[in-house]
This record gives sequence, structure tokens and C-alpha cells, in this order.
Amino acid sequence: MRRLDVGLATGGLTVVPDHGFADAPPPDVLRVRGGFGTRALLAHEPTLDWIRRTATRARFVTSACTGSLLLAAAGLLGGRRATTHWCALDRLSAIDTSIRVEPGRRYVGDGVIASAGVAAGIACRWAWWSDCTAAKSPTIPPTTWIIPGGTNE
Repeated sequence: MRRLDVGLATGGLTVVPDHGFADAPPPDVLRVRGGFGTRALLAHEPTLDWIRRTATRARFVTSACTGSLLLAAAGLLGGRRATTHWCALDRLSAIDTSIRVEPGRRYVGDGVIASAGVAAGIACRWAWWSDCTAAKSPTIPPTTWIIPGGTNE
């Protein structure tokens, strides 16, 4: 289980988790965020296992920036179209050669929605929101976030 220690994000933002891996409620939306902390988690099996298990229960699975690297490492992008931050495109291809990496795209939706960076993640979120409201979704679901980095087990 990931500990509930306070994390410090880039820029000094303090993150205080409400749940660990063992007691996190199932989300409607799993949004895997990117950032420098993702690289350390690419081989962290408890994190990858939590992503796999959580993705099976979520209605939507999305990533921002290099969060797609974690989705790929968890096996969720195999055979799909995807994107990530421009400086991680080669790494995304290397994780799983069956991923059809689409450079130059702000976001790609192929069962899993991947966006290229922070600004692209915002554009992706607005597009997703627009799709939900156009479909007259009765509720906009809450989101579960993974904040890469922080404490290890």
C-alpha cells in the first residue's frame, strides 16, 4: 500500500492524500498525471498493479503528459493509438512496440484517452467534458488522481 505521507509537487504544491492503494474507493474516472515522478514508478509494481485494477473498474481512463508512460507500463495501451509529451515519445514506443504512437497530436482517444502535455491535458479535459455533456451524461463523475513521485513503500 502506498503510504499516506504528504507529497510535494513541482512548484511547491503540497498534496495530502485521503486514501492509499488499499482503501481508495473505485473511481468513475482514472486520470493518471505525468511529471518527473513517473519515471521512478515505471517499474514500481504496486503502482502499476493499482492502475491495472483501478482501470478495470473506471468508466474512463485518461492520462496527462507522461502519465501515458505509466498506462503503457501497466499494459493498458497495447495495440492502441496514444500520445505523450514530445520528449517522451520514444520512451512510450519502447515500453510497448504495439502502441501506435501519434506524435504531434494534443490528445488521442482510443478507448483510453492520452494527452501530450499539461496544456494538451487541459484541452483534452474540455473535449471530454464536452462529450459527456453532449451525451447528456446524468452526472459528471468524480476523478481519482495519481500524483507521481512522493513516497515509496
